[in-house]
Amino acid sequence: MSPVSTLRRTTRATYVGHGVIVARIEHEQRLFRGMKDQHAFVVSERGAWEFLYRGATYRQGPGTIQLKQPGEIYRDLRREGPASYDMVLFEPAVLAAARAASSTTGEVVFATPQLAASDPRAAALFALRRAVARSGDPLAIETAVAEAALALVSLGASQHPAGHEGRAVQRARAYLLERLAERIRLDDVADHVGVDKYHLIRAFGAQVGVPPYEFVTHARVHRARELLRRGVPAGTAATTVGFCDQSQLHRHFVRLVGVTPGRYAASARTSVTRTGEAASARTERGESTRRR
Repeated sequence: MSPVSTLRRTTRATYVGHGVIVARIEHEQRLFRGMKDQHAFVVSERGAWEFLYRGATYRQGPGTIQLKQPGEIYRDLRREGPASYDMVLFEPAVLAAARAASSTTGEVVFATPQLAASDPRAAALFALRRAVARSGDPLAIETAVAEAALALVSLGASQHPAGHEGRAVQRARAYLLERLAERIRLDDVADHVGVDKYHLIRAFGAQVGVPPYEFVTHARVHRARELLRRGVPAGTAATTVGFCDQSQLHRHFVRLVGVTPGRYAASARTSVTRTGEAASARTERGESTRRR
């Protein structure tokens, strides 16, 4: 066994503030399958992998930026050795402000999950990554965040029209997301989108990457994470998002997120506290500078 293959995966937040989180992942060897709950982009430094998204297969590695759409399923298929990369996640309010400033209507939905590093719009994303790593100047970081958010909005502004089958799956996804807290029947979904359930299952799996039931499970865990971050008790979060009880949430949460709901909520509270302390410290430094 080579020395590299024995290295363990590590994840750490290298920056939290101004509406973004930058996470550093090293020695990643696992195959990820799941959803992100925020818009994000990934800058690869080492290693490559193939992933399935909306029924198509993509190869990710140095030279391309991976774009993450919240609420969408991403499924890694294989890895070419351990990978190291940075992931930059945006709070929803940041993109909402950028969308309003650019007079863009509708949600930010990426037409493709990748962006070439040579694309002019990638420059703002790289600049943000450099700014949070090297600059302690709030103005520089705030500017970089705003410019990167505008770049992401521009990437999500134009959509390619979907065919009949694509529209049926889109409507099915929307139907499922609107009714997460309900007991959903496949026949009802099929009737809503106007196709038979067998055709729907085949098209849904091909485009989304998982069958409708697994998509709903991911979406329920995704929404439960939002509630836990807001301080909602795990038992209440479980029934709110459509799980039968807290034990069902616990089982799926550990499987998909890797930690228990309780540990996730505690970590979120710690992160909020640290972010508030950091913001307070920045304010105090700024006031001290102005007094001088």
